[in-house]
Amino acid sequence: MENRFEKNKLLGRIALGLIALAIIEALAFGVIKGQSYIQKYKSYKSTIEFLKQQGVEEPGVFLDEVVELFYSKGGPRFHPYRWFYLKPSHVGKYHSTDKYGFRNKIDAENSEKAVIAFYGGSTMYSTVTMEKDSLPRLIAPYLDANKIRPVNFGMGWYDSSAEMMTFIETTRVNKNIKYAVFLDGVNDVARYIERLQSGNDEPIYDIWGFPLKTQGLCLGLSHTYKAGWGMCDDGGSFPYSWSMLQKYAGITKKENDKINYDEAAGTIASIYINNMETVRHLAVQAGVKPIFLLQPQIFSKKKRTPAEENIRMAMLNKEVDVERLYKESYSKIISLANERKLPFYDVSGAFDDLDENGIHFNDFCHVDAVGNKALAKAIADVLRHEVE
Repeated sequence: MENRFEKNKLLGRIALGLIALAIIEALAFGVIKGQSYIQKYKSYKSTIEFLKQQGVEEPGVFLDEVVELFYSKGGPRFHPYRWFYLKPSHVGKYHSTDKYGFRNKIDAENSEKAVIAFYGGSTMYSTVTMEKDSLPRLIAPYLDANKIRPVNFGMGWYDSSAEMMTFIETTRVNKNIKYAVFLDGVNDVARYIERLQSGNDEPIYDIWGFPLKTQGLCLGLSHTYKAGWGMCDDGGSFPYSWSMLQKYAGITKKENDKINYDEAAGTIASIYINNMETVRHLAVQAGVKPIFLLQPQIFSKKKRTPAEENIRMAMLNKEVDVERLYKESYSKIISLANERKLPFYDVSGAFDDLDENGIHFNDFCHVDAVGNKALAKAIADVLRHEVE
């Protein structure tokens, strides 16, 4: 039988080349997906241990409830002004929501006392602690229980833009809100990282910030950003051989040089401060006293343990220099807040005195109950000057 490859050696070489490329691509696919699976498994196991250390009896159930609320088809619901809200009136062993989808066992408008409302992202929601160790609950003992009740309006991934809309919504429903505490910074930077990765330079995003894109967040920050639930797929994309080359040759890290960090930090700070200015004006009309706090994270901690340093180092080999962007953004936020004379407090050093022998960080911004207690104390110190 005539072999056409023998007659046409060029065709044979092309065929061999394609076969070789296919083999290389298959091997790259196997390596990347295998490592991604291993990383997810390690992340999941480390979070299980992290929860056990806090006394969570059934950490698997704890994480299942988080997945159900935040990631399942029946969990997060579309919201036209603040991205999404959680399944309302959910009752779980570790995570329960009120009729508006916030982590409260009692609807806030039913309170006969004055309400101090807490807004923020997953740190305020307290994603990796039990409800009794959430920030609002830990701040409660510092307040006069006969006069005021804390309510948790924190929501995972929310930045100051989403919280501004949450503030409008909640003050329309709850006329007894007298104080509004905003803990921000981490997600304002995170949303901008997603924008950088998307390559979207439309000016509208200089006003409101970039909408939530969870896949970009996973790739831009770290495998464990979502507390190790295995929801981040850092498994590359076709062609996988190129994804592997980027990962191991450090090609993506060179993209850092193309980012104007001063401009990016300036935009982040401007969005945050303008949102808080708007909240301040709205608060006056609603008879609410606003208090703005700059959120701590692993980069703002002065002295890090070896485990914390490992978390930090794992985040440095990324398309975006996350640490640099956080530091420059925080610096500009502080400067602008003082310039505008906002009721603003920098509590980003709240984790500086954490016990060096413990493992308090699950990732770069989520901490255990001990970490929450340290942050709650720092917030309570602020509230002593603001709450009557």
